[in-house]
Amino acid sequence: MLPTYPIDYVREEIPHIREFVQSELAPLSTEQLNWQPSRKEWSVGQCLDHLLKANRSYSQVIEQKLTSAPSIENQKPFNYLP
Repeated sequence: MLPTYPIDYVREEIPHIREFVQSELAPLSTEQLNWQPSRKEWSVGQCLDHLLKANRSYSQVIEQKLTSAPSIENQKPFNYLP
């Protein structure tokens, strides 16, 4: 089972993840970023481009949903009655 994290934790981690990725990729040359192990495999640059595009499209929708979601604080626990 995958771990779950509070939303605030995830929001706080995003800038740290960006900094980490930038520090890891900054030393790479353009040639290194674009190098592909084979024609059928992606380069580091292509992988990063894919992740950035996916993040942009999903993060906007997720953020909208999170900000418009009703608060669940002080709500009674869910009871299932068949």
